[in-house]
Amino acid sequence: MPYFVVPDANAADDLTGARLYPNAAPGDTLGGLMNGTAYRVYSVLQGPTVTPEGAAAPIPAQHLWIGAVDATSALITVTAAGATDLTLSAEPVGGGTIRTATASFDPTYGFARVEVTGLEPDTEYQIVPVINGTRDTSKAGSFKTRPTTRKAFTFGFASCGHINHNSSIIFNTIRSMIGNAPFDWSGDRWYADVTENNLGLFHAREKTAMSVARNADFHRLGPVLFRWDDHDYAGNDSKKASPAGPAAREWYRSYVPMRPADPDPVGAVHSEVVLAPGFHLLGLDARSQREGTNFLGNVQEAWLISRLQAIGEDPLAVVGINAMVPFISLSGTDNWNGATAQRKRIRDAVNTYMPGRVFMMAGDAHMLAFDDGTNNDGIPLYQSAPLGTSNSVKGGPYSGGTVTVTQNQFSTIDATPTADGWTITYKGFSVDTGGVATQRLIHTAQLRMPTPNPDVAPTISADPVLHGTGIVGTTLTVSTAPVSGKPIPTESVTMLRDGTPSLETFPYTILTSDEEVSFAAVHRAENSLGTVERVSNEVTAVLPAGNLPTILQYAAGHATESAGAGKLTKVTLNTPATPGSLLLLFVMHDKQSSTFEGVSGLTLHKSHTTSNGVGGAVYSKIAQGGETSLSVGITYTGSSTRYVELLLLETNASVVEAVELGTDYAGVTSKGSSATIAASADTLAITTWHNDSATNLNDATSAVFNAGWDDLTGQGIGTKYPVKSFNSNSPGWAAATRPVSVTGALTADFNYIGSVADENMTMLVTLKKGA
Repeated sequence: MPYFVVPDANAADDLTGARLYPNAAPGDTLGGLMNGTAYRVYSVLQGPTVTPEGAAAPIPAQHLWIGAVDATSALITVTAAGATDLTLSAEPVGGGTIRTATASFDPTYGFARVEVTGLEPDTEYQIVPVINGTRDTSKAGSFKTRPTTRKAFTFGFASCGHINHNSSIIFNTIRSMIGNAPFDWSGDRWYADVTENNLGLFHAREKTAMSVARNADFHRLGPVLFRWDDHDYAGNDSKKASPAGPAAREWYRSYVPMRPADPDPVGAVHSEVVLAPGFHLLGLDARSQREGTNFLGNVQEAWLISRLQAIGEDPLAVVGINAMVPFISLSGTDNWNGATAQRKRIRDAVNTYMPGRVFMMAGDAHMLAFDDGTNNDGIPLYQSAPLGTSNSVKGGPYSGGTVTVTQNQFSTIDATPTADGWTITYKGFSVDTGGVATQRLIHTAQLRMPTPNPDVAPTISADPVLHGTGIVGTTLTVSTAPVSGKPIPTESVTMLRDGTPSLETFPYTILTSDEEVSFAAVHRAENSLGTVERVSNEVTAVLPAGNLPTILQYAAGHATESAGAGKLTKVTLNTPATPGSLLLLFVMHDKQSSTFEGVSGLTLHKSHTTSNGVGGAVYSKIAQGGETSLSVGITYTGSSTRYVELLLLETNASVVEAVELGTDYAGVTSKGSSATIAASADTLAITTWHNDSATNLNDATSAVFNAGWDDLTGQGIGTKYPVKSFNSNSPGWAAATRPVSVTGALTADFNYIGSVADENMTMLVTLKKGA
């Protein structure tokens, strides 16, 4: 390798008068040449050089971009049109081992991207390009490798520059404040949209932007981290399917000195940069995978959540998430309001895996703003823009307000480690035309694991309140006060009847009242450290003003039918009937032709059999006293065994006032049959419902009474009046009552929740005590 001898007095940089001296050794000082003047020898790799007579002129670096830097390596892109070979020399500023790396320039677009490795942590480096063997210190870069211990540092961030950067003084201002620390450029470096699939246009836009000297210097005098937004991806509001997407992805992955986390060449360009041990920046790509309301794509979202989970294992670690576009917004679709479900999943992941230890950044909106977490599920968020374009306000609300003072704005974050995490201070600046920065916003956040609250016994802040009156027909409801305690207490609300616990539950409808009964609610909370109970006000049932009938007892039964007449089906009471009471018998059978036969002593009020054979009838009898059962006859003309159901009620009524039957063929989960009658005041209404076959009708939730009907809760027959279902082809049924206090039309209907559409019947009766 040739060396040059240089007059010793001019040995620093001035090579005037230097001559090729092929046999000299590096660093030699020679005497006796040119009147005895001492000379220093420089090799082409160790110091300034000159071009020997007849040699080709050196090719200067056009620009140098320092990107991702970690503790031991740096990724750098150099552009030099017409050059072929690149060597990067990483030289410790304070002295030490020089590291070099080589690459070949792209012959079409004149760039080379190279990674320098083997660097020392927490060390300042000068990076010098040597192009085609010629060292070019005029484009030397500067950076500092990441430390291996937790220590304070500062970094900058903003978005939205301009391809010409007419007000590029801001770049000098930023570097004067943060030195060679990293700057996270959150998209929109150009504002010169490429909307066609043309790789050459992306390189042309980059060449124009970097031809602005202050912008080029900004990229070489400290790391510039970058992920795109729409104006440097594929045009305004662009997304995955935008035409320029393939060229954009090829340009980024070959040229930009970043390390995308997804190696897939058509994947997102999200990345992770560790600025200090336990301080992670997760930069998102909210453009290239955007489809509909999914901004990140499934792969990137899974990566983000997995990184939060993994980083969260370190109790001192914190994360900054750059969401790129406004994350807080209540309107619009090009910000994160357009992906509300995905935004919620991100917030949920943060508060699950790293609560209290995440902050967020964003650009796109040409403003400064911050939110202390009030509007972001407790996660602080910082907006920063524009670097060199017009102002705008997007998203919000922001607890700290917004700033749009100048078209040149940026932000810094000062990070300081603490015993239990990190403290960060966000500062937002505007820059005037003279390059003077004015601080406009400031916010400090303590990022650390939340201090767990000690376990405490439960408390209830106030007594429950029982709502309603004691009048028959009133439904009693309960409202309860908030419960606190840790672990979270279990809660229950139970009923007291005359001060005694009851199995009945709220809401509760008072159906009849032959005596004054008091009701109250008990609100109970319990955890491993204790139990607390609070009791509500009392509501006392009011004796009926009229002669409202009551149900004294009931019985139910069933039997099978076979072809023939005179089949007697019997239902038996629990206790003998009281003389003068009214016995009311509902008869229900499933499909195939049947008719009802009169039985001595029973009055038939109404019966009906549908064309499909589903039937129903209502009979009554005034008890003579001592009756223990009633029977009804059936004439069955079908060919196979079918089923009949009976419901017998003993009441203190004396008159069957009205009877109505209604049928329907109800579809699945649809309204079934309905019946309406003209009812008078002081009557008790009773309705039954049954269907053809009860394939899926085996609990009370499968037949839902309409509003106002109570399924006989409080009549001493359990929490639900039973729904009978004897096999997969038998009728199912249910019954309910309600008091009638006002004369008028009364309707009973049901929602059928069976597994198939089915024929069904509603029977509606009103009873009156009489004078």
